Amino acid sequence: MTFLHGPKGMRLQMRVLIAYALLCLGAIMASSGLTSAYNHPELKWRTIEGEHFRVHYHQGAERTAQLASQIAEEIYEPITSLYDYPLPDVVDLVIYDTDDYSNGMTYYYENKIAIWASQMDWELRGTHNWLRNVITHEFTHMVSLQAARKFPRWLPAFYLQHVGYEEEKRPDVITGYPNVLISYPLPGTVVPLWFAEGVAQYQAPALEYETWDTHRDMLLRMAVLGERFLGYDEMGGFGKDGLDSELVYNQGYSLTSFIAERYGSEKLEDLCKAMRTPWRYDFGSAVKRVIGKSENELYEEWHAHLLERYRRQQGAVEVNLAAGRKLTHEGWMNIHPAWSPDGTKLAYLSNKGSDYQIMSLYVMDVETEQVENMAGGLRSAASWSPDGKKLVYSKRVAPNKYGSHVNDIYLYDLETEKEKRLTHDLRAAEPRWSPDGQSILVVLNDDGTHNLALLDAEGQLVRALTDNADGTQYYRPRWSSSGEDILVCTYRGGSRDIGIMKADGTGFRLLIRGLEDERDPCWVAEGQTVCFACDRSGIFNLYAYNMDAGGLVQVTNVVGGAFNPSISPDGETMAYSGFCEDGYQIHLLPLEEALGQPVDIPPIVDLDHNPGHEEKTPNIQSRPYKSIFTKTFFLPRFVVDDRKFKAGLYLSSMELLNKQSVFATVVAGKGVDFDLYAQYENRMFAPTLFFEAFRLRKHVQDRIRGPVYISGVPYDTRLRLDLRYDLTEFDLGIRYAWSEPFSVTYQKELSLTYIFSKYDVYLEIWTREAVPGYGPEGSFIGKDSWTYFRGHDLSLRWDYKSISRALDAEINPRGGREIHARYDRMFNKLINPNTLRETEYGFVTAYYKNYYDQLLLDWKEYKALPWGRHSLVLRLKGGVIDQAVDDFFYLQLGSQEGLRGYSYYSIEGRRIALGSMTYRFPILKDIRRQLFHVYFSKLYGSVFFEAGKAWNDDTFNLDGLKRDVGGELRLDAFSYYAFPTKISFQVAYGLDKIAAIQNRPAEKGGWRFYFNLLFTFISSNGYRGGGR
Repeated sequence: MTFLHGPKGMRLQMRVLIAYALLCLGAIMASSGLTSAYNHPELKWRTIEGEHFRVHYHQGAERTAQLASQIAEEIYEPITSLYDYPLPDVVDLVIYDTDDYSNGMTYYYENKIAIWASQMDWELRGTHNWLRNVITHEFTHMVSLQAARKFPRWLPAFYLQHVGYEEEKRPDVITGYPNVLISYPLPGTVVPLWFAEGVAQYQAPALEYETWDTHRDMLLRMAVLGERFLGYDEMGGFGKDGLDSELVYNQGYSLTSFIAERYGSEKLEDLCKAMRTPWRYDFGSAVKRVIGKSENELYEEWHAHLLERYRRQQGAVEVNLAAGRKLTHEGWMNIHPAWSPDGTKLAYLSNKGSDYQIMSLYVMDVETEQVENMAGGLRSAASWSPDGKKLVYSKRVAPNKYGSHVNDIYLYDLETEKEKRLTHDLRAAEPRWSPDGQSILVVLNDDGTHNLALLDAEGQLVRALTDNADGTQYYRPRWSSSGEDILVCTYRGGSRDIGIMKADGTGFRLLIRGLEDERDPCWVAEGQTVCFACDRSGIFNLYAYNMDAGGLVQVTNVVGGAFNPSISPDGETMAYSGFCEDGYQIHLLPLEEALGQPVDIPPIVDLDHNPGHEEKTPNIQSRPYKSIFTKTFFLPRFVVDDRKFKAGLYLSSMELLNKQSVFATVVAGKGVDFDLYAQYENRMFAPTLFFEAFRLRKHVQDRIRGPVYISGVPYDTRLRLDLRYDLTEFDLGIRYAWSEPFSVTYQKELSLTYIFSKYDVYLEIWTREAVPGYGPEGSFIGKDSWTYFRGHDLSLRWDYKSISRALDAEINPRGGREIHARYDRMFNKLINPNTLRETEYGFVTAYYKNYYDQLLLDWKEYKALPWGRHSLVLRLKGGVIDQAVDDFFYLQLGSQEGLRGYSYYSIEGRRIALGSMTYRFPILKDIRRQLFHVYFSKLYGSVFFEAGKAWNDDTFNLDGLKRDVGGELRLDAFSYYAFPTKISFQVAYGLDKIAAIQNRPAEKGGWRFYFNLLFTFISSNGYRGGGR
């Protein structure tokens, strides 16, 4: 009976639905706060109720939460008034102190803000009152983006989607395998990122918790005077290296301030409201309407203003330049030089070879300038042991048992060339070896407050030197040569200052204090003079302060900035980190060439009159946290699936702390065909518990010649069969993940899943000609239904991804690997078509068991090639079913999941093996151009060779090996400024012929094409859940 076609094709459609749902789930949940791979069941949460904010915090973050509640209520009115947009609902503010991580995030559709308690200490930013700055910044995002929202808050976006299929298929399937996948959004909020970040930094004129500080001016000045200044299109989004991404913030802040100062701050509100228009997806038209000139005219006007200003500053400095010699020329973050005790070497941190601030420890021979990489992943400056044989530093590496990433102290032995971890979960940074080599001074972090402590040489905590609980920050502590005093940069509000204390932590006093920023202190000679960086002139330079004589001398005079001074043991040469056109670089300055210009000592400023003075922690009542779910979001989707139109929607909601989440999608087409998928996750425990449900319905019509029974006698006639296939699947599982927060390059996940499947067919039989006893053509004969497949599967899966973090890591991985391994124990019952027969009482059949073990492995190695951003990808894929089974359960090796030169069903068997090699190369690695609402970032190409086979015997040989060659174009882009848009076009040519065998059609090889437009590039390891 030919009406048994369909099971395999329907099962395939289910896999496509799963893939589609999960791809879009990733995009939706990434914007909804589902960002951490760790569940943190150890945390006990409480809530502070306010008029406009609910502040949620866990044990250990009480101080930060109390201040956050007070600050949030203070800023509400100034920000909402500026945009004339009071929020209709209470805002949830979530405080985290689980990691040594400093950031804030706004989920403006959920009315949720997440804040990490640790104060930001970053070489590209100045120092501000962290909580006031970050809360105001994120709340400005909340208000300004909601003011620009086009649709109701429960309607974040629409999706336009398309699924196309291969023409080749088995006779017993409905459709071929997908070769076209498209999913594209129409978002409800469209704002260029320079404006979104610009207004968040501009905040409100009366607040100024984030001011245009010397660091921001330094970055912008050197970009304008050099070649890094971003064009207008480039400012619209991120997707750049760390320094250029920071320029999006800086240039956005500067341009926003320029608009407010020259055209009025009310124009910021007007621009947001202009983008509220549903059909406006181009910010340029809003600029034209509100300001009266094009966005390019505005950009050129602002750029000319900056150029005139910074050239004037440059000319004034270069009259009397004192910068020394540049020692490094690679990377844009070379910082914290430290002389070895014998004065022959410099240890420093550098991001050489990285697009981001991924720091490694380098040691340079000063005479030969030969450099050696000692260790990677550093988080703070290195300190030499007194004998010059060891270096200590801090790193943040593997997560602890709770999944937290915190700083710990490590030691590198130069003689053994081995690294040793000294502390575990101490949250310690900035180590500094004592002159006698017996102790290590460190800075401890907790609840947004720093304290100083001593460790012994083995990393054991000896004692705390301070006991702060008020948000005090310590930076760059330095021992005096006698070991009796400690010099340290401190921040208690306002700006950084320099203090000194006794080695036991007593007798602290401020040594250098003023309205300006004083930082990076170091001792000179025998400890009578202190060298430090200061921005008193508007540019960071190095100064020397004599504690006995009281004189202050300017040492450097640079256009960019000078930081991190380190004086050679002989007192003749200074090494420092200078900010130039190419970022931070290590410089050497003989002190005889120093500027040596005496300057006035600034008066001591009372901290009570210093802007942003230290906060007094309030005492606001709290209650135990009660679970809160966000709004349910509806995202309509319109799909063309196999040339048939379907409509439906995505639904999602999640618990505020990401402890639970619900996601579902449904689409329906003509004839009540539908695809339904639902997912529930529970993250209240260390592993995640999940439940997934699938339901597909497909109607198929067939025409056959067959018997009908008249008084028990068969009568042969032409019949029309109306079939409805219903596929149902339920997955119940447990998943444990080890992943970097917010990372797309490092993920590890182990899951155990029970899967139940049930596939049914419903049959109605109609005549296609007159039949005696039944009536004319189109008469109803009868109906029946049966289950043709029932399966139970216990699946164990391991997914591992560790790829070198880089600007092109998604489009062109150049280091690391991906491993996907899966074991399934199958208990399947499949209808036996040879036993199916029609009787006068209906259809009867028998089932036969397919119980077996299945193993799948897909391993890819990514290798960086020595020229440019070229790479080599080596792949091995294999699978085995341990015993004979019906070909319904065979493993496939064609199409996008395997040999791309052949159709999906053309290569199948109980065993599969595949090897491939791909050479990928940049075509346009830095496009940086926008066309309409699409910003084009980079274009890569690749060529590949693949070989593999499927077979059923127990032994492997090369007979029947199939080969293909091909290429791929990958385009990395962003739509509407912030939505990732990944476009892939693949072409493959099969080199071998495939003969027809049973249900498998003959295939001559030849050209095959694939196209994807999605939020990410599809890895060819196959869809999640594949292999069944």
